[in-house]
Amino acid sequence: MVSGTRHDFRPAAHVARNNGWGVGTHLVGDEGYGPSVIVITALGEDLMLARCVSRRGEQVEEREATWTLGARDWRVCDVAASSGASPERFNDPISIAKYGTLERQERQG
Repeated sequence: MVSGTRHDFRPAAHVARNNGWGVGTHLVGDEGYGPSVIVITALGEDLMLARCVSRRGEQVEEREATWTLGARDWRVCDVAASSGASPERFNDPISIAKYGTLERQERQG
């Protein structure tokens, strides 16, 4: 089972490997300002490179950078979340808790 990453300040590459995450894995996390989606682009001995592809449900074009994983609780998310799809369509525990399931959103209208 994947444990939460919040307050886990080990090197990001170690945390990613322990959780079974590798290059191409899409992660979603929220520090309280809306969900951000990153895609892992490289894992070194200690460092993890990733590129942010979505912030608050809006697709963004950002450069690859080093990331830490201890500031928020990162979870694997549906790849559709990184395509600029609205947060309601994210298929992960954080978004489901915040926005409800896709079916509930469609019923509400």
